[in-house]
Amino acid sequence: MSNTIVIIGTLGRDPEAINTSRGTMVAKASIADNYYSRGEEKTNWWHCTFFGKGAEFVQKNLRKGATISVTARLEQFRTDDGKNLISVMVSGKPDIIKWPVSDPGVSDSDKMSDYNKKISDMKANEADDDDDDGLPF
Repeated sequence: MSNTIVIIGTLGRDPEAINTSRGTMVAKASIADNYYSRGEEKTNWWHCTFFGKGAEFVQKNLRKGATISVTARLEQFRTDDGKNLISVMVSGKPDIIKWPVSDPGVSDSDKMSDYNKKISDMKANEADDDDDDGLPF
């Protein structure tokens, strides 16, 4: 079973990234979203996995405290011992909503211009990226 979801939340720690044996980057990040239930604030933690160019973007640009939006695939599967698990897989890049700390002398519009340039460059590189990275999607 697979569903598409949108998660909007705050990074709880800096992303962690590794390169696979085939050279594909994989990054993991924990995203918190808060909600209220019966007058009490609660938090959902989403442990997301990013692949390829999206993972490279996450590793280079995101830090703890950034507010982001991701569109992800939510997958449920059963382990060998019969437990049901849910996995959040992100194949694209996240959208940055808010940076965690304002840099002195750097305006938000300058950050957005830099962000938009990085996204344009990444999309141009994706069009040229036809290699088989061994991932199932």
